[in-house]
Amino acid sequence: MRRATVALLLVVLTACAPASTGGDASQEQGTPGAPSSTPLATPTPSASVAAATATPGPSASARMLSAAEISQVQSILTASLKHYQDAFAAGRKALGTTQYADAVAGIAAMDEPTSSAARFRDWRTSSQVEQDISYLDAFDQAEAIYAPGSGPAALQDWQADMGDLTGDIGQWVALAVSWQINQVSDADLADAARAVADAFALVQADVSAVLAQSS
Repeated sequence: MRRATVALLLVVLTACAPASTGGDASQEQGTPGAPSSTPLATPTPSASVAAATATPGPSASARMLSAAEISQVQSILTASLKHYQDAFAAGRKALGTTQYADAVAGIAAMDEPTSSAARFRDWRTSSQVEQDISYLDAFDQAEAIYAPGSGPAALQDWQADMGDLTGDIGQWVALAVSWQINQVSDADLADAARAVADAFALVQADVSAVLAQSS
């Protein structure tokens, strides 16, 4: 009965969230012993082959950013990071410290607009944080400031780590739902929150690396 009740709550809470290389065998053979009337010509490589084998020169796109451009990149990346930091902080506040006895109590609490269960449900719905991939737009905006192909490696790291960050937030949300109905411990929830905090720190380090590699 308890398992069925827990499953029911999880369903309710989820609903609230938002050419062949060989030669030609038919080629004619020359007359044996007959001397060639003309010497063999040295083949001239085609333009495409010559271009492919030429030693590349320095990239014309490689350049450092101006101070104003660096400031613009910093603003874009930090604003995106802060967006997720603010959303996470709001989620923790909405969750509060109230833990219900079981799934039935959690569902009942949702009928009370000021309850923790209702506030957390409303935060999930309004923030849509579990589906939020706006960091990809921020990445595109920052990358566009650089000449084609000249963006620093740290910018790619920032994008990858932001993806991990959003995943960590999603895992925290799932654990928060379970914690609220007394299915996981305080330590479990704290570990999930710590993973998000570590992800924030890593992304902030990426921002510093991007700026260092751009000047």
